Amino acid sequence: MPDTASRATAATNHRVDPLPVMGWGILNLVEGVIDHHILGIHDVVEALGVSIYDYAFLGSGVLFIAIGFGLIRSGQKYESLLSPIAGMNA
Repeated sequence: MPDTASRATAATNHRVDPLPVMGWGILNLVEGVIDHHILGIHDVVEALGVSIYDYAFLGSGVLFIAIGFGLIRSGQKYESLLSPIAGMNA
């Protein structure tokens, strides 16, 4: 069983890949605008119709995109999950 120091080291070496974070934000933003506002297919809280929750959903998309850009701009070294598949080993 690993000791506490090695678990702490493993936790600090963990890096977040910004591409899935940005993808999640883009999905929320596009789905929110198209489904909730343009087509009116559904709302975040159906009983309320278009409400603050729909706008918060859009805001979460913008926030995730901003976090992804921030991670990229920070110069954090990460290896994309697609690197081994696409042959983009750095």
